[in-house]
Amino acid sequence: MRAVALLWLSLALLCCRGDEKRGAESHEKRSALTERAEACFDKGRYDCAMESYAKLLKKRPTDPELLNRFGISARLRFYVTGEADFRDQELGALRKAARRAPRRTHIQVNFGTTCWEMGLRSESVAAYERALTLEPGHPDAALMRERIKRSTKEVEEEKEE
Repeated sequence: MRAVALLWLSLALLCCRGDEKRGAESHEKRSALTERAEACFDKGRYDCAMESYAKLLKKRPTDPELLNRFGISARLRFYVTGEADFRDQELGALRKAARRAPRRTHIQVNFGTTCWEMGLRSESVAAYERALTLEPGHPDAALMRERIKRSTKEVEEEKEE
């Protein structure tokens, strides 16, 4: 299960690299630190990736793409180590990214998935609904719709008890 999740997340992050044109780095040359962060991520060195993204975030603390990448690196580091602190860092970074970029589908999906995995169903549903509004034909649309449906059902069942 973790291997599938890691593969899916790696593909999601690679897909969102094309969205950089809308990000802060579109007007500047890619920095060596950015190259290092991505190289570390690609090699599965999530500690190195997080460290590099954290340094970049000191210069651009509100950049949603950097927050997203930091959050995904923290997620993968949590998967590898099981240390809850990484999950907290993931949630914090992705929550900020989602607020900063409400119209970037990949960020909403990533935030929704984090919330789902952490049991934060209402935040997950809201993020998934934003993502589906932006991109109804998203490759993970069926999964998001199923999770929204399950969340609604869980709430209804709690009310009945």
